[in-house]
Amino acid sequence: LVNDCQCRRQVSRSRVLCTTFKYRDDHKFLQIDHVNCNKGDDRLENLEWVTGKENCRRAAKNGLYKGAHPVKVRDYASGIVTTYPSIAAAGRDLGLNKDMMLYRLESGDGRVYPEGKQYKFAEDLTNWEDREDVQFDIDTFGVCKKALVRNLETGEVTEFEKLSDLAKVLKVSLAALSTRLSNEKHPIFRGLNQVKLKSDKSEWRVPENAILELCGNIADFPIVVVNASTGEKTLYIRQIDCAAEHNLRVSTLNYRVKHGNKSHVYPDGYIYRYYSPKLDGSTTSAFARRVL
Repeated sequence: LVNDCQCRRQVSRSRVLCTTFKYRDDHKFLQIDHVNCNKGDDRLENLEWVTGKENCRRAAKNGLYKGAHPVKVRDYASGIVTTYPSIAAAGRDLGLNKDMMLYRLESGDGRVYPEGKQYKFAEDLTNWEDREDVQFDIDTFGVCKKALVRNLETGEVTEFEKLSDLAKVLKVSLAALSTRLSNEKHPIFRGLNQVKLKSDKSEWRVPENAILELCGNIADFPIVVVNASTGEKTLYIRQIDCAAEHNLRVSTLNYRVKHGNKSHVYPDGYIYRYYSPKLDGSTTSAFARRVL
């Protein structure tokens, strides 16, 4: 299109048609969707105004771009099959990352994975495979790997029959738990819980500083808040938790932590500072309360 000032602008044919014959005041915030998924079919009855989110959802549902193919997931025990509009949607619901979802979908051998499910692309119309030895699949892919959890504060050790059960307690995905157990020696999770496989007969690793190690795994740095009148200290592993409890914006909290000194008392009666191993030790025993 060229205006009177000879300024050129490219506009899709479908948008020109809708702007002319299906005009809406909010058209600047909307996109054009082809109802039958054929981008070359610009008949007015095939064009529809939609939001960007809805356009992406429809594209995923109809498998119009790579990575958004609909997939089916079968619960082996009940036989219930759930269809998802995309790999990403299935992964979010099941707690699996994209790479793990792709691996399971592309294997295509009907195996039963740790959470007791089978996977295939929705376009695969073959019958679901009934396995002769489901327990072999389960044992091979780690559903029944037993794990031990040691609480670093109390020293109490708890045994879990399945990694999937432990993942739910720790509030992490099964994939994340398995990866860290494979790559780290006795990793530490929120709540200062240290984990190892029961088959690991080595002695528990003694962390140099459990708090700093935990914070390194969640990409945050701990904050200590001191009640100036009572001296009570609270440890926060996440800045967002500290800000929420003290009714502060995260930016305000960061300013107080970075620019205030270790004895400056703010109007709310608290001192805000970063956690210090020299002042606070390497465990949470020095804290009357803590948020981990």
